[in-house]
Amino acid sequence: ITGLPFTTAPNKFEALAAHDAMVMTHGAINTVAASLFKIANDIRFLGSGPRAGLGELALPENEPGSSIMPGKVNPT
Repeated sequence: ITGLPFTTAPNKFEALAAHDAMVMTHGAINTVAASLFKIANDIRFLGSGPRAGLGELALPENEPGSSIMPGKVNPT
């Protein structure tokens, strides 16, 4: 139906007892999540304001300012 090459396990009892595939998948997803979290924190830290942070990364302003407060820039 799916066209994926599914095969049966040589030892069915061991395959039911051990969840090696799920453990490996969880480890891979955990590694990707930790890497993305570090990238997001680095971008946030490098883009921190000119007065109290590094200010090395300047992100473009995507949103127009407020109609009530002309100088205000809404973060996206």
